[in-house]
Amino acid sequence: MLTLVLREPRLDEAKILNDWRNDSESRLYNSPIEYEKTLRRLKEAGYDFADEGRSEYCWIVECECRPRGAVLVKNIDWRAGTGELGYVTATESRGKGIGSLAVRMLVEKIFSESSLIKLIAYTKIGNEKSSKILDRIGFRQGVAQTAQDLILVSSYFTNLLVPRGAAVRDLPHN
Repeated sequence: MLTLVLREPRLDEAKILNDWRNDSESRLYNSPIEYEKTLRRLKEAGYDFADEGRSEYCWIVECECRPRGAVLVKNIDWRAGTGELGYVTATESRGKGIGSLAVRMLVEKIFSESSLIKLIAYTKIGNEKSSKILDRIGFRQGVAQTAQDLILVSSYFTNLLVPRGAAVRDLPHN
């Protein structure tokens, strides 16, 4: 049984976050990101929803006292109650269930600690690992066209799938 912790990121972790985001597997589905942008986003992001009003919140995923990934909610529209989900798993930690559990924990955290009611996640067509993570949690998928790619747009509504106070972990697993 995996035991994960979502904790506040440290600025000295910007390099590993950037490395995970820019490794060869991540680059198949994501545009490269410069270290300076990763560091700036980490400095500006919150980690506690009591500090509501930020447009991005980020947590390090820790397992066995080591960083194994990161999860975030960004592009938050507090008036509409929406946010975009993002996640990355350390290269050596992929395929072990860490990403699935971390995203499930983040969704539960968002809906229990913030006023957000809808999450959106974007994945490129062909990114089966990411799509499976979202499917397992209960995101509903549709397809959209961007200038370069077809992408899956996945939505999760707290009021449809998780009544206030209910835990995401109580949802059926696929």
